[in-house]
This record gives sequence, structure tokens and C-alpha cells, in this order.
Amino acid sequence: MPKSKETNVFETLYQVDVKPFLVKKGRYDYLPWATAIRLLMEHYPDAIWCNRSHEREIRLDTGIVKTAFPYFYDPVIGGLAVETEVNINGLVKWETLPVIDYKNNIVKNPDWMAINTAQKRCLVKNISLFGLGLKVYEGIHNCEEDYTYGESTSNNAPPVAPSKAEKEKEDIIETAKEVFGGAEITGHETVS
Repeated sequence: MPKSKETNVFETLYQVDVKPFLVKKGRYDYLPWATAIRLLMEHYPDAIWCNRSHEREIRLDTGIVKTAFPYFYDPVIGGLAVETEVNINGLVKWETLPVIDYKNNIVKNPDWMAINTAQKRCLVKNISLFGLGLKVYEGIHNCEEDYTYGESTSNNAPPVAPSKAEKEKEDIIETAKEVFGGAEITGHETVS
């Protein structure tokens, strides 16, 4: 039985090694949007994508104006969200992402830069639904310090999430790095 078009696209893009292109922001690895687009276009040059718009009516002194915005308010998350759509050879998928910072916290009053950043992050996530970079979301490409590997003789052992205590320690260290600008604290005195 021949493979479906969707299976072929997924198998092709899932095999692309994105690990050399990952950038670490905070505790998370990211595939830059421009790299995701380049890798996608190398395999599917006819792929197209867009930011989905949401119509709203705005009441002005001169009347009601219908307009569209590339975001919408989601009362469940208490903030704005964006949506993207990707079409590869007639296969269409769309994805939604809240406007969040690099700690995955909702941005309460986002500016246009925050919305644009969310759109690009959503686009990368959307492309991953076709296979490209999906391993990043699966945790396969997360940094060695975030995961330990089981006692398997295979180099392809699945990642094992850190214990709660290890995660708490990592969070404390990450917060300290942010507070102190990554500088190491030396020459401190113990206060009793």
C-alpha cells in the first residue's frame, strides 16, 4: 500500500536534524523561526504560511468599523493568543499559541513586538506538526543538563525527566542567574 502524502511529508521533515540550530533561552531550546522556514523550504519550496486574522468591530464617532487583527483575546488564559496556518502540498494545519515570554508566562499587556514574537514561535510550532523540529517538543533535543538518560546501552535512550528536587534546584539556579546576571557569587560571608 503506498504511503499517504501526509505520511511522506511527516517522515521527510521528522528526519531533519535541527539540533545544530537550536538556541537556548531560559531553560528551553528553541528553533529560530528563520531557520525553520529555511529548512522547510529546502524540502518543500511551495509551502505557504500565514498568520490567521480575527475580525472585530470597533465603535468610532463616525460609526462601526470592521477590522481584522492577527491576535485574539482568550478569557481562559487571560491574555492574547495568535494563530498560524501552514500549507504543504495541500496539507493544511493550524496552531494557536498564547502571547508568552520565554519563561512561558502570559504577557499581560503585550506590545507589537511581543505579538510578532508569538506569531513566529507559533509558526515554528505549527511547522513541527508536519515533523520538522517535533523532536524538540518531545524533549529529545533538550540540553543534557535538563535530562538524564536511563541505563540503556543504546545512544537513543529516551530522556527521563529530572526528579522534583532536581527540577526545583535547577529553577533556583536559573532564577539566581537571572537576578545576578549570570555572574558567579564569590567571596561571600556566612551570616548567623
